[in-house]
Formats: sequence, C-alpha cells, structure tokens
Amino acid sequence: MNKKTVRMLIILLGIIVAAGFIAACSPNKKTTDAAHVHADGANILKYFTEVNFCKVSSAKDKTEGSVALFETTDYTEDPYVYFDYENYVRGLGFEPVSADEYKVVVLKIRQKKCSNIDFELFFAAGAVAGATGGASRSLSFDNSTEDWQYLIFDLTNDNFHGTVHGFRIDFMRFASAAGEKFYLASLTFLKNTEEAGEFIKSQSGPDPHLLTDKQQKAAEKLLAGVSVSNPVNEKLTAADEDPGLDLWFDHTYTKTPAESTTSTGLYTYKMHLARNEIEDCQFLLSSSTDRTGLTAEISDFSNENGDKLRTELYYGYYFSDVQGKSIADPMPRLDGPFNLTGGQSKLFVIKLFTEETTAAGDYSAELRIIDAEGREIKKARVYAYVYDFALPEATTCKTQMDLSWWAIYVNHELYEGDEGLMYKKYYDLLLENRICAYTLPYSDEGRFEDPVTREYVANPRVVAFNPLGWKVDPTAENIAAAYKYLSRNPEWLKKAYFYHVDEPLSMEALNQVNQEGALFAEYFPGYHYIVPIHYDMALDPESKTDFFEYVSEYVNSWCPHTFFYNTLADYKRNPALTYRVGGMIEKNLGTFPERMAKHQSEGDDVWWYVTRYPQSPEITVSIETQALRYRILFWQQKLYNVDNFLYYLVNDWFPGTDAEGKPDFGWNSKHETATGTTPYDIYGNGVLLYAGHYIGVEEPVGSLRMECIRDGIEDFEYLTLFEKLYGPEDLELVIKQITTSLGEYTTDEAVFTRIRCLLGKLIEAKK
Repeated sequence: MNKKTVRMLIILLGIIVAAGFIAACSPNKKTTDAAHVHADGANILKYFTEVNFCKVSSAKDKTEGSVALFETTDYTEDPYVYFDYENYVRGLGFEPVSADEYKVVVLKIRQKKCSNIDFELFFAAGAVAGATGGASRSLSFDNSTEDWQYLIFDLTNDNFHGTVHGFRIDFMRFASAAGEKFYLASLTFLKNTEEAGEFIKSQSGPDPHLLTDKQQKAAEKLLAGVSVSNPVNEKLTAADEDPGLDLWFDHTYTKTPAESTTSTGLYTYKMHLARNEIEDCQFLLSSSTDRTGLTAEISDFSNENGDKLRTELYYGYYFSDVQGKSIADPMPRLDGPFNLTGGQSKLFVIKLFTEETTAAGDYSAELRIIDAEGREIKKARVYAYVYDFALPEATTCKTQMDLSWWAIYVNHELYEGDEGLMYKKYYDLLLENRICAYTLPYSDEGRFEDPVTREYVANPRVVAFNPLGWKVDPTAENIAAAYKYLSRNPEWLKKAYFYHVDEPLSMEALNQVNQEGALFAEYFPGYHYIVPIHYDMALDPESKTDFFEYVSEYVNSWCPHTFFYNTLADYKRNPALTYRVGGMIEKNLGTFPERMAKHQSEGDDVWWYVTRYPQSPEITVSIETQALRYRILFWQQKLYNVDNFLYYLVNDWFPGTDAEGKPDFGWNSKHETATGTTPYDIYGNGVLLYAGHYIGVEEPVGSLRMECIRDGIEDFEYLTLFEKLYGPEDLELVIKQITTSLGEYTTDEAVFTRIRCLLGKLIEAKK
C-alpha cells in the first residue's frame, strides 16, 4: 500500500470519526472520548435530568446498540430532557470538551410518530450553567421516516465558549398525544463547519434543480442568438482636469462602502431599459483631500433625432455602522453643491425614465463635475439603450406593502392642517416605483367618497389595495359597503385584497381567519383574502391537516414566507436553509410548490413575503444584504411561479438621535439583533423610504433598496413577457443562469448584468 493510499484512508477515517459515529456493525457501542458520546445503556440515564412531559428509558437498536428513548406522556407544548454532559464524561474518566475548540454539535436521532418537527437544542457552556434564553438553536427533523438521521448544529456565531456543561434537548415544540417517540443514539462535537460540510456532502444526493448538460447547452445556444453592444470604455479629459479626483461608474445593485476608494475601472456606463421603465446607474467620486462646494451636472439623454429622456440625479446618504462599514441607503435628490471627505468615496445615482411612447434605440448624455470656482474638473459620457418594447402600466407582479400614516405625520411633525397630502406624496412615490401600499390615499376609514380615492381605484398602476382601509373592522356592514362601490367595475374588484389576520400562530387566530373568510364569502362575491403565514405544523396526529389546509376553505390568496418553498430534500442537502413544513406533511399533502400549484390551478393566486427572515443563503431585503440579491429574489419568484410580493411595512422607522444629539426622524440603520433559536443580525428591516423632514425637505426620500426592488419587479415583467414569447421551458433555461433555488444563485454582478441585457434583446427580437 503506497503513501497516497494510506493518506486517503486516513482522510476518509477522519471524516467518519468527525461525523461522530462509530460504525454500525458494532452492537455494543460505547463512548470513546469526550467528543464522541454514545447513549450506552442504563449508565447514561441518570444524567438525563429535568425531564418534562416525557419519560426516559434505554432501548435497543439493531444497528446502534443501546440508545436513549424519550417518549411523550401526554399532549404538551414543551417536552424536553436535560443531558448533564459534563458529569457524564467525567464519570467515564474524560475531561469535557471546550466550546472554544469544538463549534459544531451533531446528534444522531430517530423518531416514531412525532407530530411536530421543531427540535431545539439549548447549550450550556462556560458561564452559562443551564438552559438559558438566547443560548439555543432550532432545527427541523424528518418525521416521515423512522430511519436514523442527523441534526447538525453550527454554534460558531453563538455564545458557545468555555467548558461544555450540558444540553437541554427540546425534542419537539409540542406533542399531540402520549407515545410520540424520539431516540438519541449519539452526540458528537466537531471542530468547525468544514468538518460538518464534508459530512453533509457525503450524505446528500445530487441537486435536482440544476440544469442538465443538455439543457445548459440549449441555454447557451438561446443566449448566443442575440448580442449586446457596449461603448468603448473611454476616459474623458475635463477642461480643467483634476488628477486628485477619481470618477468611476458601477451598477445600482453594487454596494461600495465609503471606506473603499478602489475604482471599478468603468469610465462610462450603458443602461438598458424598456419603454415605460425606470433604470439607474451609479457614479462614484473619491478624493485624496477634502473638497467642498462641488456640483454635478448631466445633460439630457438624447438620440440622433433629438428625442430626450427624463433624467434625475440623487446621492447616497451613508449609515456609518453597517457591519463596521459606511453603507448608503437613503437616496435624496441632488439639487445643490456637495462635499467630499478625503480618503473616502461617495456614490451618486443617475435615474432614467422612459414612457410608453419613447423611441427605441441609443441615447447618450454628458456628466460634468464642477468645482467651487466653476471649473469643469471631471467629465464622462453615459449611454442608454431603449428596447423596442414596453412594460405594462398594470404591473403583473402585484405588490402590497404597508405605509404607516402615523409614522409619516409624526416624523414630519405634521399634526394638523395637512388633509392627507403628505400620505399621498408617499403613496405616489411608491406607485411610481410599481409598489402598492395597502391603503389608498384618503381611504383610511374604508370609504370611497373622496374623488381622489376614486381616481386611484381606477388607476391601472394601482393593482392591489385593502378595500376596507387601515384598521377598519371586517364587519358585514363594512364589507357590504365596500362591495357596493367596487362592484361598479369588475376590474376594481380584481384589485381588492382583504388582509386582516397576520401570521396566525394559534387555533384562535386560525379560527378567526375562517370566521372572517365566511363574511367575505357572503358579502363580497369574488373576494381575495390574504393571510401571511410564517409557521406551519400538523394539527392532527396523522399530519393530514396543517395551518394551510385548515384555512383552505376561505383563503384564496396564499401568502407564505418564501422559505416554505424549500422542500425536505432541499433542506437535507443544505441544512443552512429554513425549513418549517415537515416530512409527514409533505408526504400526505405534497411539497409546498406542489400544493400552491394545485391552488393556482383552482383559480387562487399566490403571494410570498420576507421580513427579517429568512437569513442567508436565502434572500431578504435588509441593508447588509448584497443589493443584487434584491433583484434575484424576483427571479426566484418567477422560477417558483409565485404571482405576487408582499412586504410588511416600508416606513417602520425607529427614530433616535444623530451624532449631534438631535432627533434623526428614523434616519438610521435600524440595527436589530437577536440570539436564540432563530438568531438574526440585520439592518433596515421594514424601511424602504425615509422622512425627508430630517434633511429639510417635506417629501419622502427613496432608497437604494427600493430602486433595486423596483428593478426586480420590472425584471419579473421581462420574464413574464419572455415566457409568453418563448414558452416555460426556455424561461427555465434563462432563469437558471441566475438562480436554481432559494439557496443557490449567482452573486456575480457582471454575470447578472449580461444575462439581464440578453433577456431584453431576446424579447425585442420577437416583438
């Protein structure tokens, strides 16, 4: 046996040991050291303490030998057992492991008749002596099989330090009845995620979402049928060129921290957009020294016939505390001089608008930077290509996002005399960006008497609204009154979406959904009823009814969190994904994509939404997320055939004070953190707009995130047009150049830019 063979065998043995489990051929497995603990019979039972609503015993397994059995004794919401790991291994003559060295905990488990899949592991180490809030992690297990499986807890980013004391094993969130069984064979510590990754890879099968080689070749052939022309990357020289100042361009979906002054090397940029679309690009400036009194000017974008495009300039307002970096999110208008801080970059946005009648073809403009003395110190050419097709005025991807009337008026310090005008300004900005708020202007009491409200109802860009307005009770009288008005026009009825119960978690809330649904069915024929749902579980021991099934008689606009589209097979391949369905539910009712497709075939529509969840690698729209992902989220929406998008709020401001101690009216990064079963560390959740009052303008201020979300919605329109022209098979080929599932997508901005431009060209070629 040569050295290479020996080395490979050693590596293989290391992976097996790192997985933490002794080979199944031995019927009498014993704990081998403190990092590899096996539930080896009666000896370990006395170290299972704090037994809650279950009983603990030793059982025999034909492959694992002696194992621990936890069995529920009644219906309960909290069956658990504490394992005194430290004293157990000391009794065997070992020193307990250190959580500073071992960061991953692996449990080998099996279940029988478990009605719930939510497993929570509390970890006690160092100063944490027992089960403590914030020191736990949750995972889901497969309750559709009685085979052995693994739960792998990565505690790298948790408060897991010092000597490991023990674990509280909350093996289910609840139990439907007595006799639900959970077996524990072993507990193993791994040193890092690399070891865990090797083990997961060895257990998972091929990814069925990927294109085959044949499909990929077909995709490349399709995309090769069109081409995109780009201008020469020419660096222009200004009349009074300033070598101490650097100017470069980048995509709007690029986040450049102020601390980064490295140029992309792009000295020009070409935007590609359809008629009736908005598109942006960034330019950035950096200087070696402080500069004051600079201005930016851009000429009209014009073509060879003298046609012009509407153009606006904005600048990025930075928050200095986003994961230790200065990241821009608010996007105020650039309507005067600006300053540069030496050794930092500053971003600006060129925003371009087309109309339904805009002439197709090439346009260009000139960008100039002027110093305080009026000298031209930088200049560059910027280009645009308008495709020969238009996006529809009525957005195919409907949206609903709450717009808080109260937050607007408090943070603009408008307490009387406005008559709803400021709310209308906010609503209009959202609508310009293809976003519909729940509540129409002047309809907060659920009435439609105001002529402006009636104009919005008839506006084709308004594709969804709550027909009862803000916090109006869904009584029979109110529902009937809304129907009486909206039934004048069948198109108006299509826009009405009731939304009154949010994220039900109890039988009481689920029953409320059905009670309200019965009222809608009686008093609003053809109603749409949205109920966002972020948690699911079986409501019977056989797992044949879950939250979604329970409300299926009345809910017809389904609105799950995006992560429900992860299947059990996806989760097994990548435990970093969020999974909240359950193997038995999937087995009895189908995977979530299958279930939603069935509802759509019956005439329902499907929405989805994000909040502060899910976490990476899945996509949400918080500030620290790579901006490209905001757009890719809508490619994923099309991939999974989800019709519409909901976001809970666009101005959920947390006002504080700025560096000078003055009120900031919500102009902050809104940093939120949580530890425990579902930890998060995010910025800007629920904020896509800012109150201009803070910077002295009485109007809403948009954000870079809102620009990217609008672009994602417009990308959805491109994909919808493409599907009509080329069919669903070719659509899949194009989308899967960008994303194949919720956890798999490109992060390469150049790749995305190329595919998106070619998509436009393919549509143009058949229009």
